Amino acid sequence: MDDMLPMGSELNEATHKFAFIAEGDVFGVISLDDKNPHDLEDVEKRCIAGLLSDPKVVAIPLDSKVLPGWTYENGEFVPPSLGA
Repeated sequence: MDDMLPMGSELNEATHKFAFIAEGDVFGVISLDDKNPHDLEDVEKRCIAGLLSDPKVVAIPLDSKVLPGWTYENGEFVPPSLGA
């Protein structure tokens, strides 16, 4: 069974499906739709692109200010440059 999408995310028709694996064990599965008309911020498209790139996942504090657009360099999160 797929993990539940966040409230407000309505899966119309899956275009991609991903398994999350740690130490050889599947711990989660998610389906995403890159044609979802309700995805106004392109969250699903960004997630699909990121998941297709063999990503690294790093736990961050709940109050972290890290957002898409930041970079991860030498173990540190770096905000985008002002005026970039």
